Amino acid sequence: METFGRLILATLVVVLNIFLGAYTFLTLWGWFVVTTFSEYNIEPLSWVEAYGLLLVVMLLKFDSTNITDMETKRTFSDNAARALTVTLVYLFTLGLGWITFQFIPV
Repeated sequence: METFGRLILATLVVVLNIFLGAYTFLTLWGWFVVTTFSEYNIEPLSWVEAYGLLLVVMLLKFDSTNITDMETKRTFSDNAARALTVTLVYLFTLGLGWITFQFIPV
């Protein structure tokens, strides 16, 4: 039963990170790209477009030399720490983007 609970928790964290990553990308796009290039009529992104672009960025930054690192056995605690780190990075990026956006003249 403990394994099932961990699986549910891991699934929820992954889904949370997917939506949080897409929301962060969507918001930063609206704050910086749409406002900066308004004369080119760049449109705000939808959730699906934001997630798709996030996937492209993740693919471009993928480092295949880390494949050997994936083969090592990690504990649930290690994986939970990595997932929490991803969540915190998204939240930190969103917060830093909001602070930066406050300095853009309207």
